[in-house]
Amino acid sequence: MLDLILLIASLLTGGLIGWWLRSGIASGERKRGETLLTGGILQRLHSIAENVATNLGEHQERMKIIHDRLSSAQGSLPEDVLMVVQDLLACNEDMQRELRSAEDRLQHQADELHSHAEAARTDALTKVANRRAFDDRLAECHLVFEKSGDTTTLMMLDVDHFKRFNDRFGHPAGDAVLRGVAALLTDRLHARGLVCRYGGEEFAVIFPGTGIRDVAESIEATRIAIAEAEFPFDGMTLRITVSVGVAEFQSGDDTAGLIHKADAALYESKRKGRNRCHRNSGRVIEPLVAGARSAWCRLESSHRRGRASARRRRPMPARCQPVSSTEILDQRRRGRTTRR
Repeated sequence: MLDLILLIASLLTGGLIGWWLRSGIASGERKRGETLLTGGILQRLHSIAENVATNLGEHQERMKIIHDRLSSAQGSLPEDVLMVVQDLLACNEDMQRELRSAEDRLQHQADELHSHAEAARTDALTKVANRRAFDDRLAECHLVFEKSGDTTTLMMLDVDHFKRFNDRFGHPAGDAVLRGVAALLTDRLHARGLVCRYGGEEFAVIFPGTGIRDVAESIEATRIAIAEAEFPFDGMTLRITVSVGVAEFQSGDDTAGLIHKADAALYESKRKGRNRCHRNSGRVIEPLVAGARSAWCRLESSHRRGRASARRRRPMPARCQPVSSTEILDQRRRGRTTRR
């Protein structure tokens, strides 16, 4: 029991130091905060280990005294021997009590360390994984891909016209929408991948060991679900759309290359009019699911009929066919082809 307590304390301390050193990618303010907290946990772990060592020394001294009394108890009365045995039992009970207390304190510190580690990898606003967790998981998936060939699909998602939305409704409303989008992504895709806030109004979902073909329908259904969703805020019902880009690891790709491919597909969704999903095969960027846009047009038409509640309405596309190159050039001149 004692050896186990000391081993746990050592492992926790060593693991904490290792995690602490690896977290050097954190920003200055965050890193200073983590340093203070992890330093406090380290101090408490050292205190627990020292207390256990001190109690062990005291226990050994008491046991030595009891051993000497037992050695000199030859020919003593049964009552005298019984007193020594009772002292021995009391000594062991005291030590067991101290060990249980140390175990409880170690468990508390382990829970605190786990909670802190989770918080360091979680986005404070949306409660999904943050950029640090995204980078770590994608790097792990790339190692698996290089060793076994098992690919990973990356989905990049961006809320359409988010700056305009914030300008109109305010940043608290924007925050509410980001939380709602994160909740929808988590509800629909968390079982298959890691949902992350990539930055600002952009999210990412990593699907380890999964090709695009296996998640395409789920991704497209999630985009439509977000477009259908209503986000209540301050007496209003808000609606938004998202644009999506998807790519998977292929021979020669590193993590930066995969992100670049998914981001290019996302930009194509923006360029084509937003509220779309595109995939990047490395050779061509094309719609993720054939016929998805016409389904969206029918859905939007249904929403526009009979809806009179006060809410932000997204603009209905002029037509549900791909835009021509002339129209794209006109849009660029009017400044409407930027990502946001």
